[in-house]
Amino acid sequence: MVAPIRIEIEVTRDEYVDAWYLLTRSHKGGDLWRPIRYTGIALMAIAVFLVAIDPSSWGVAILLFAIGGLQVACAVRGLHAEMQRYWANYLRAVEPATWEFGEEVEMTTPLSSLRYAWGAFNGFKVSKSLFLLLTPTNAFILPRRCFADDAQREAFRRLLETRVPSSGRAFPVLPPRADKSETDARTGG
Repeated sequence: MVAPIRIEIEVTRDEYVDAWYLLTRSHKGGDLWRPIRYTGIALMAIAVFLVAIDPSSWGVAILLFAIGGLQVACAVRGLHAEMQRYWANYLRAVEPATWEFGEEVEMTTPLSSLRYAWGAFNGFKVSKSLFLLLTPTNAFILPRRCFADDAQREAFRRLLETRVPSSGRAFPVLPPRADKSETDARTGG
């Protein structure tokens, strides 16, 4: 029997941003604006390099630098707008919440009450300010400050380590299939 851990949370915008970056840094695709930012930075670097090797090419360099700077600015603005939209939706959906972690996980918000078996979670992530509890479709933000003390935080971490895999589940690896000729030789056919 697991001694239940109960916390009441209200996520701040800074904690939400921390969770956002923790997820986008670890996600294989990252955020959608990353390629645009990197392309803009590359164009700006090419412009500087072009002027360094041929000072007479400053006109082309200024154009490249301006295009790169515009790309970086648009990407940063787009990322900020996207994060603001998700934050507004998050506030409407789950604030504030009470979590209880025992044999099952129970979350109660003003709008709903959900109960999860531990098997519903396929991973967790930890930062200096929060725990992220992951399902295939959601990431639940659990701020460290919501735990009563360091002992409760450590007990929660141990509970996660025993109940939830730290990385996503993988498909089972099956042994290689035998060739048809090997199968025929064994069966006499």
